[in-house]
Amino acid sequence: MKNLNCKKCAGALEKTGKVNLHCNDCDIDYSVQSFCTTCGDELEYLVACGAVDFWCNTCNELKSKSSATYRLV
Repeated sequence: MKNLNCKKCAGALEKTGKVNLHCNDCDIDYSVQSFCTTCGDELEYLVACGAVDFWCNTCNELKSKSSATYRLV
């Protein structure tokens, strides 16, 4: 996952779970959503044998975590 910064203070975020981040300065928790770079739809999170990938239902393709676009919610 690419580096994401807090929406409020632009500070560094600490990973608190598989898809959760926390800003210690603002005391705000964020969830991370991943989106397909081809069609823009939200991707499904897949974990198999320790590997993390994503599935795009619109493109009907497996996407790598390095090719996804990430947004904080």
